[in-house]
Amino acid sequence: MNENFKEQIGSVKTEYRAWAKAEALTETENKIREKTKQSQKLVLYKILAKNLEIVEKIVSAFDENNIDMQLEALNIKTTKDTAIETKIVKLAMTKERKQAAVYAYVLKKAGQQQIDSNDFVDWLIQQGGIEKLRNKERLEKLIAHDSKQFDEGKKLALAKSKLATVKLDIAQTQKNELVLLVGRVDGNNEVEIVEVAGVGESNDLLEKAVRNIKKAEDDKAADIKAASTAKDKKVAALLSGKIVTQ
Repeated sequence: MNENFKEQIGSVKTEYRAWAKAEALTETENKIREKTKQSQKLVLYKILAKNLEIVEKIVSAFDENNIDMQLEALNIKTTKDTAIETKIVKLAMTKERKQAAVYAYVLKKAGQQQIDSNDFVDWLIQQGGIEKLRNKERLEKLIAHDSKQFDEGKKLALAKSKLATVKLDIAQTQKNELVLLVGRVDGNNEVEIVEVAGVGESNDLLEKAVRNIKKAEDDKAADIKAASTAKDKKVAALLSGKIVTQ
């Protein structure tokens, strides 16, 4: 019995040591992969910097026609509105539309921030790389959109007809300040106010409610437009002798 117990422990120990060895190897491989990944990113950044250098030279020499001829020779489709950054990326890197758009976007952002090709790599590293640069732009657009929705929602809220007047036992408020009331309906179909949000300070729930006022108006306008379009189509079909079924 003691011998069997010893054998079992020895067997488990052997399996654990094999696992630990494999785990250490995997960790080493992961570190190598991560190091290689970072190295590859740096190579990509340097390639993009060379693209930016070409863009700078073309813009400086006013020689975009030369690039257009190369694109045409390779049957790469562009329009008169295609940015020079996109043209260079499609010539030098990839014709795949989505990937080319990502690379061109980074070059455009560098140009907008007056980053030249010599400083491009350091700048992109400081931005956190391509994806973080793109995510930053998305976040800024989202914040700007929310701010606009709130401002327009507030104007709509202040312009709405009064439903009721409630005297609140709260700190002094300013005229045209918006607050969010949380109410409890009693048995007599009256609302008992139990909470007030947004008095004298920013409140996420209040801001969301105000933005939703604007969103509701936008949705209503979209429904009206869709109904109008559907009606126009139905009228057109009737005039052309086609049968319209619901």
